Amino acid sequence: MRNTDILSRLKHNRLVPVLIGIATVLGTLVIWQLLSTREHEEIEQMVSLKAASVKDDIKDNVEFRINSLVRMARRLELQARPERREWEADAGLYYEHDRSYRTIARIDPSFIARWTVPAGADLKELNLVLRPESPALATLEEARDSNRVVMSGVLRLPDGKAGFIAAVPFSGQVNGFIIATFESQGFFHNLLVSQREKNDYSIEVYNEGTLAYSSDPEAGSFRPHAHDATIEFYGSSWSIKAWPRAEYLRRVGSSIPEAILVTGLLTSVLLSGAIYSAQTALKNGRDLASANLKLKGEIAERVFAEGKSARLTRLYSVLSMVNEAIVRLRDPQELYERVCRIAVEEGGFVMAWVGTLEDGGTEIAPKAHFGREEGYLAGARISVMESSPRGRGPTGAALREGRHFICDDFASDERMSPWRDEAVGRGYRSSAAFPLIVRGRVSGAISFYSAEPHFFD
Repeated sequence: MRNTDILSRLKHNRLVPVLIGIATVLGTLVIWQLLSTREHEEIEQMVSLKAASVKDDIKDNVEFRINSLVRMARRLELQARPERREWEADAGLYYEHDRSYRTIARIDPSFIARWTVPAGADLKELNLVLRPESPALATLEEARDSNRVVMSGVLRLPDGKAGFIAAVPFSGQVNGFIIATFESQGFFHNLLVSQREKNDYSIEVYNEGTLAYSSDPEAGSFRPHAHDATIEFYGSSWSIKAWPRAEYLRRVGSSIPEAILVTGLLTSVLLSGAIYSAQTALKNGRDLASANLKLKGEIAERVFAEGKSARLTRLYSVLSMVNEAIVRLRDPQELYERVCRIAVEEGGFVMAWVGTLEDGGTEIAPKAHFGREEGYLAGARISVMESSPRGRGPTGAALREGRHFICDDFASDERMSPWRDEAVGRGYRSSAAFPLIVRGRVSGAISFYSAEPHFFD
């Protein structure tokens, strides 16, 4: 049979266009399914990473606050007769620097609240939380029996809001508990502020199936691509649910799979459909790569925030040890020397020093120092006179104005020009000065020097 005859038969055979159409539809459906599956998997991966990121943020921040309570409890164990005023000053330091605490309280062994911060907190309200039928009492009993930190599940606070408590037992010459109460919605709202900045995801936190926090209380029941992560700490189980918002899905998603399906059904040329699929697959790959790069940037920002959190933890530890020194030491010179040593050995500063202003004088006289001083103070000649170039640095300004001052970078801060060469040569890159106030009068200043620029941001 001649070729022209075969072509003629194919040309008129009614099955040929049907077979070509079926082949085109099947090929298009296969390609559409592959692209849709790939996009779905990439979105699932991004949401899974987001849920893990939220979990790490919650765990790190809760651990930071629990460790603060543990340090407070350990200091009580060392005291023969704890004084309320000293305890309130110590607890107040944590409360003022972290308002996620609703209250911090000292509880006696009979589960009665005795001391609270803030000072205006209602003891009756707190003792109502610890009433016999309350789950909070079971938390204290578990902490007492196990002699370890215990966190309650979600419970109802007297004002009707959902909250939880953390209990830290202590035993020594006096026994009892340090507890902190938290209002769930406000606590997680402040804790997850960095996760909510771009408003791309909705986040919910549950405890044993009870909703403790929702970043979007008006959200419906639809949870596309939702991922869960579980946290177990201090005897309490929590779960995090994260899912992308519809606006975010529209922004990062692609209509390419649907376009390929429509195009494939309409086209009669399989090659054109294959070429189009390749082009759109490349574009989809670029979109997904861009989304992954964005997620890596968010992870890098979280790592930076964790570094800053570590520096804050170190500074809080220094402040706590300084408070202990103030309580124990009565000789000013011994106290000055001890504070400088704590700042360098525990706080990691390069050098610290204390200076006072003699009556009628204008230059600050060094009284104590510790660290890499190497003759720096002998030539510093720091003044309190604002008219003098040597009176415009952090130390002179702190003593003159009675508030703290910071130098972010010796190399670029014009105020530091009288001391720049000597300071940079000894490894000083940033500093902070705080006034020493005795009986309402500024009597001196303490200065800290760090090897890192912008350490005190």
